[in-house]
Amino acid sequence: MGRTPPGQTRERVFRLVRDRLLAGLPPTVREVQQAFRFRSVQTAREHLEALVEQGLLAKEAGKVAKELGIILSIHAPYYINLCNPEKADASMKTPSASSLA
Repeated sequence: MGRTPPGQTRERVFRLVRDRLLAGLPPTVREVQQAFRFRSVQTAREHLEALVEQGLLAKEAGKVAKELGIILSIHAPYYINLCNPEKADASMKTPSASSLA
């Protein structure tokens, strides 16, 4: 497989993880490797770690949710940003406001 433009593969990895999370089951590192035909699991791991460093993914969403007092549900119709504490407050206001309407 040839090289792709910078950032394009990482964006595709992010979309795969996001879509699988929305479906209720995050992919394993091995599944990411296989989906993109990376030669090694380490390549998939590096892409995932970079997405964590960029604040696009959280390794321990359950831990972050507990600290913020949020109960996670795959049935939630809203996206709450648990990767960035500054954005978490703002994104939690949307479901709260709509439940009062």
